[in-house]
Amino acid sequence: MPGNPAQRFQMMLQRFIGSRQWDRALEVAKDWLAQDPQSTDAHLAAGQALINMKQFAAAQKHIEKVIAARPNLAFAFRLAAIASQNLQKTNEAEEYIQRAIELSPLDAMNWYQLALMRYRQGALQSAETHARRALSLQPDNADTINLIAICQRGNPEAQFQQYRKALELDPENAVVHGNIGVYHLGRKEFAEAEACFRRALQIDPANQVAQKNLFETLRQRDPVYRVMTWPRRVLYGASWLRRDRDMALRIGLLLMWLVAGQLFFWVLAGWLLLVLPLVKAYEWLTISDIKAKAGVVGARRGGLFGFHRWPLPARLGLFAVLVVGFWGGVYAMWLNSLLTSEQIIIVAIIAILALYLTRVNGWIKAGRRKAAANRAERNFQKKARAKMQNGGEFQRQRHPTVNDPF
Repeated sequence: MPGNPAQRFQMMLQRFIGSRQWDRALEVAKDWLAQDPQSTDAHLAAGQALINMKQFAAAQKHIEKVIAARPNLAFAFRLAAIASQNLQKTNEAEEYIQRAIELSPLDAMNWYQLALMRYRQGALQSAETHARRALSLQPDNADTINLIAICQRGNPEAQFQQYRKALELDPENAVVHGNIGVYHLGRKEFAEAEACFRRALQIDPANQVAQKNLFETLRQRDPVYRVMTWPRRVLYGASWLRRDRDMALRIGLLLMWLVAGQLFFWVLAGWLLLVLPLVKAYEWLTISDIKAKAGVVGARRGGLFGFHRWPLPARLGLFAVLVVGFWGGVYAMWLNSLLTSEQIIIVAIIAILALYLTRVNGWIKAGRRKAAANRAERNFQKKARAKMQNGGEFQRQRHPTVNDPF
């Protein structure tokens, strides 16, 4: 092993970063900084490790020192963009990634990061354009192919083929396995979806998206739950509630529903008032079994009065009692004119409006993010054209000592 301490640290960092042992890489970087607090390589490795450990604020402090010392290092600017994006500092992230591309326009991962930022901002067309630029520079990158696929909403078969292609390149990619599971879940192929989500969790046990989707898949495989939540699946599965619709269309269709007459409100009111409470009761009584099947640790800890440790038949028996008592009480109120049809419709209207009001803030924020992304994209394209007119692209730059898995 080389006698120079800096060379020893560099060799260890290359090994740990290359094998994605981020905790070990961070330890080595800290040991290096303890001996040489001004080492930019040590700060860069610490920042990279902390980003992969999702400690973005701590990572940003190290990366800022690297940028101050080495203002022409494109990799540092890309790391800074990742940290800023996850800290909700969108404007800073935009400046950092554009600087990274200016310094190293032939680095596929700079374009991939820009595409990922555009996707998260809701600008799917721009995201796909930049992802294809990244793919042209690095054709065998499974993450880039996966990103192109998820930008192609409305064409699940094309997405599926892209996922298969990505999986051929990287069979151990947990995100791709999870997306294939989402494809099967959308087609109600629950057994196939469950297998995909479990495979994703085998590769990456901390994948929260795969955990959530596996939990939903197991709930959908429960026949009682599926019957009871049928109206909700129809309502949320309608094309006019998908994210790629703009707010004006949603509001217009909502108004159309409002003038559709009492039939819609009768159906929805009946479900909201007479079924949804029972759905929640059923979820509460059986959630421990579903979580246990999904591999959630501590799924049967007891809950209120230790219900989750009761045998499943006993809990289902309690649910049957709740069903009879609930519907019996509603019928008695209606029979004694304590609950009229008009009151049911009024409550349904209030419930529907409350449901939409909870979503308005999210729609507004999504619209603002997309508008900001479009403005940033126009500025980016303007700068790119000016750069081409003033002498073309810069040459690719790479950091010589630290691996770059991004």
